[in-house]
Amino acid sequence: MNTVKKHIVGISAALIMVFGAYTAYGAEDSLDIEKVAIKAIQYSTEVKAKASAADLTLDRYGKDLHVTNAWSASSVIYAPLNAQYQIDLSYGDLQITESSVRLSAYQHYITMLKNKYKVELQQKFVDKLTIENEDAENKLKSGGISEYDAGMIAANLAKERITLKKYQRSYDADVINLNKVMGEPVLNKYANFIDQNIKPSATLRPLEDYIQAGLASRYEVTSAESSLEVTKVRQAIEAPDKSQSMPLDYYQATTQYDLAQGQNEIAKARIQVELDLTSGYSELESRLRTWENTKILLESAQSDYDLVKQNYDLGRAGKDELITAEKDYMEAQIQVKNAELDAWLFQMKMELASGIGPGISQ
Repeated sequence: MNTVKKHIVGISAALIMVFGAYTAYGAEDSLDIEKVAIKAIQYSTEVKAKASAADLTLDRYGKDLHVTNAWSASSVIYAPLNAQYQIDLSYGDLQITESSVRLSAYQHYITMLKNKYKVELQQKFVDKLTIENEDAENKLKSGGISEYDAGMIAANLAKERITLKKYQRSYDADVINLNKVMGEPVLNKYANFIDQNIKPSATLRPLEDYIQAGLASRYEVTSAESSLEVTKVRQAIEAPDKSQSMPLDYYQATTQYDLAQGQNEIAKARIQVELDLTSGYSELESRLRTWENTKILLESAQSDYDLVKQNYDLGRAGKDELITAEKDYMEAQIQVKNAELDAWLFQMKMELASGIGPGISQ
């Protein structure tokens, strides 16, 4: 468990980050995923409630951390240890809540980026079809194209404009949701959404690294370990009185039961963390494989499009075949981007799950 000093230092650093981010945010019309996460954490009512609870716990137990002019073992040893345990529990709960809000903000930003990318590709496609439609209208007047072909181009343009509007509505809704998450006016607009820092790591850490880090840091493990230490100290202090006030065999059975319960809680927490990270690791491997597979499919879709385009230019393929190939190529690009963003997000989940938490399944 971290000490209160570390908590205070961490909170101070977080405040510096937050206020620094606000200064930058106020001077810019762009957003990145970390800005969104920081503002979401600051705005979150759940985080505020947990922070208030942590502050109350610190106020209640802080006086017991440094005992002076006390002669009893309970005051000198147990009270500071129990106070630290209670404070760490409360601040640990706050940290997990902040991590959960961070992940939720990440997810909102990732969803927005996916729809933004679809809008950008679709807009390029519509722009291209618009030029082709204008060219077809001119050719139709001079008899350079049949009414059927000109009509098909116009129909395709109308269809793709409808698709663009659908994508745009989803994207606009995503931006509104981001503003809500950050506590900003819902109609706020941004000139740029930065995504250069959202790239999956090129190397995958070994599973054992995640597990060892998780067993050392996860809230459920460290809190169970601290609880057992508090129990041991309490029992040692109470032993002289309790061993005299109750039958010895009953006293021994009670203390052994409490210790066994504490050890069982640690074992259960460690097993759960290991299972959680093992399952998450398999999912991460799957996400990374999907990303690699989509890149292979993209190469295939591009080759297919290039071939159809060549045949179309030579009069060996129709306009409908060309549009279908181009749409397939666009869809392949979207799938690569989606898989890349999903892989990055799951890597972030694993990083938090191998830290204080929350776990993958939480």
